[in-house]
Amino acid sequence: MPISMGIICEKCGVVYLITATSNNRIDFVPSAGSEMFTLTCATCKMQRSFHKSDLTPYVVSTRGYAKGYAERGEYSAQQDLAKRCLRKAGS
Repeated sequence: MPISMGIICEKCGVVYLITATSNNRIDFVPSAGSEMFTLTCATCKMQRSFHKSDLTPYVVSTRGYAKGYAERGEYSAQQDLAKRCLRKAGS
């Protein structure tokens, strides 16, 4: 099962992955020095702003990876992997 960075819609639980197929759902918010993005959920239409550091690694189904998003039951957050990567980057 693939691992990809993504952001979750807090309202409906769909995870949007940072892949070529997610480009129409996640937009960069241009401003000087900003790493802010906006997610527009295709399922519930909620908009959410988030920082690049809010991305989390998820194990997703192959089908979900191909779609660019995963619904509940098709993913698992990998918080331990994220912590290890942050520790390694800070070394």
